[in-house]
Amino acid sequence: MLKNIDKNTYYYKYRRQAYIFEGIGISGIAAAVLINELTGNRYKSVILIFAAVAMLFLVIGGASSRPHVLVKSFATLLANEPTAQNAREFLYALEHSGTVHLVKSSRNIVNMAILSYERASEHDEETAEKLREAVKKHVKNKII
Repeated sequence: MLKNIDKNTYYYKYRRQAYIFEGIGISGIAAAVLINELTGNRYKSVILIFAAVAMLFLVIGGASSRPHVLVKSFATLLANEPTAQNAREFLYALEHSGTVHLVKSSRNIVNMAILSYERASEHDEETAEKLREAVKKHVKNKII
């Protein structure tokens, strides 16, 4: 899934980290089940704590790899640090996430990020226009 993505982008690193978290979570849960089967009920509380931590890794990784969360993360990054690099990364995330359905509050974050970039001292008009076009193309309204 990450084969066609430029490995030098923050988008790649973000997605890779999310997949690593998912892998750690799945491996941890599998290990907890295996250890539980091998030891019986002797270490039940320790195994449950281990499985809960593994489940937390799985949930964090799974939630982070969702397209709408990914787009909001890059929009928030651009809104907080409106640099040319972050604008390119946000554009890259929009283009590689496909169609993303966002509720109004999330669309506001995306629009605020673009406005922040347009008002920044180092903004590029061409990149700002590409961002607007990418939002029109990839972001759709979601009611709930």
